[in-house]
Amino acid sequence: MKKQFNFFKIALIGAVGISSFNLQAQCAATSNIYKFSANGKKYELVKEAKSEPDARACATQRGGYLAEINSAVEQAAVLTALQSTSAGINLANTTASDGGGASYVWLGAFNSSSDLWQWSNSYESFWQGTTPANGGHSVDGAYTHWGAAEPDNFNDSQDYLALALSAWPGGVTGEWNDLRWSNQLYYIIEYNGTLATNESQSIPKPAELYPSIVTDFLFIKKTQKIITEINITNAAGNKVKSISGICRISDRIDCLGFPNGVYFVELKYTDTTTSNHKFIKTGR
Repeated sequence: MKKQFNFFKIALIGAVGISSFNLQAQCAATSNIYKFSANGKKYELVKEAKSEPDARACATQRGGYLAEINSAVEQAAVLTALQSTSAGINLANTTASDGGGASYVWLGAFNSSSDLWQWSNSYESFWQGTTPANGGHSVDGAYTHWGAAEPDNFNDSQDYLALALSAWPGGVTGEWNDLRWSNQLYYIIEYNGTLATNESQSIPKPAELYPSIVTDFLFIKKTQKIITEINITNAAGNKVKSISGICRISDRIDCLGFPNGVYFVELKYTDTTTSNHKFIKTGR
């Protein structure tokens, strides 16, 4: 059961202290990053073991997103880079106990409650269901590279995507597996010229939210339209907060009870248009 959070209103935004700080330098050491290019895109392999939410948050902080693989060409190019001597991966440092003990790196996709797999950054769906033997199938011909017995959602707890760097009982090196979020793995950040946080994009939005890294409250900085509804979902696609009613620039949203991670905000306006935003929740 999801908790309900109070919606606070303040007279002056400037009167409220905001606890925010830049985590980019802290989320990954430069010495642990291997950069490579493929298919006209830039990538970073971060050789620091993190849970999927923490890896995704770091990717966003660095201006990218956990990698999305949309073709066999991209799959081959990324795998070749990871297997190169220059990548310097110690396979023993990035293993998953619920993935047959094999080595993996996080990619950027999640399984919703309806067994629909989506890429975390683009929200494009690419797989519906579990294993092919149980009726699982590609969505609209989207590229996938699952292991032969995947995704199996073992113990009903495997909702995040990883690329295997070694074989496991359900697949071989290079294939995909669904894993539990808490596995501590290396990860791949992808860059394609699109900033991961909407507030940094060059296209003006009807409203702006701040800070982009939240410890307690999220604020509406300015708005050119009247907001009628605010919906916040987590990276798994689950709605964690919904607020209805006229909202002003003097409004703030209580995020104290949110677990650390990346969140997506949909603002609805009186003219029936919407705008979408992202923020990262982190502890103090």
